[in-house]
Amino acid sequence: PSSSSPSLSYLLDLHRAGSAPGLGDKLKDAALLYRVQGPLITAIWGAAESERLAQDPQLSRELLLASKTWRQAGDVIRRERPLDAEASQAHYHNYDQMETWG
Repeated sequence: PSSSSPSLSYLLDLHRAGSAPGLGDKLKDAALLYRVQGPLITAIWGAAESERLAQDPQLSRELLLASKTWRQAGDVIRRERPLDAEASQAHYHNYDQMETWG
């Protein structure tokens, strides 16, 4: 990619039933995969999340990376563009374990 092309990244976001932002079945947990180019969300894929990963407040990076949900997200990304294992990075944040304001 040239230096003028916006950076490309993907974000996998897990939501408990009823908490996905206006998407999906409000009675099921959801997994949303966002494609982000520069400052813009350019695509969103969604699926019911049957492993109930979002229900686990102690969910670890290791458990997420071993999950079917993570593999499915990787399949979507690889269909769009081959992943370079050397350049690819997975950052993990469990918002149930993060300090919040207010």
